[in-house]
Order: sequence, then C-alpha cells, then structure tokens
Amino acid sequence: MIVVDSELALTRQLYRLWDDAPLEWNGHTVEPHFVHLPGSDEAVSGLWAEVALDGIVLFESGAQLSSRLVHVRHDIAEGRIVRKTVHGQPYWTKVA
Repeated sequence: MIVVDSELALTRQLYRLWDDAPLEWNGHTVEPHFVHLPGSDEAVSGLWAEVALDGIVLFESGAQLSSRLVHVRHDIAEGRIVRKTVHGQPYWTKVA
C-alpha cells in the first residue's frame, strides 16, 4: 500500500507509471495499491484495519500515517471496529 498526497488523483495512470519501472523489495516484486490517508473523522475500511494490525511502514515523511494506524489499532482494541466472518470470508465492521 502506498499512501499518496490527497491532492494526487488516484488514477490508472499512477499504476501505468509504476508498471513502466517496477520495483522489488526483499526478493519480491512490489504490487502497489495507491490510497489516500483517511481523515481522523473518516470511517476506515477493512483494508486499514488489516494494515494497522499487520502492516509495516517502510517510509513516511512525518508521522501522519503511523499516528492514524495507532488510532485504528485503538479502535480495534476497544471494540469499535471488529473482524467478523461470513461464509468463510473475513470482513471488518464498525460497531454501532
């Protein structure tokens, strides 16, 4: 997952540019998923919950990403976001 500035539109062109010069990390081809950092008042998707639990921040300028992931982990720990399973498929949901 690559978090880009909110001013940068998330278009197929971003992926085309990446495809023209793919990178490898630790012996694996990097397959990017470009996203914007959700705001503090914005509901997070399951993707953010998974990243908060299992992701590794390789680089960030400042601490906005790490700080947001801490908040997501707190929401999970306090039961505001929970992981459920339907038909064997996991998903995350916000508790009302």
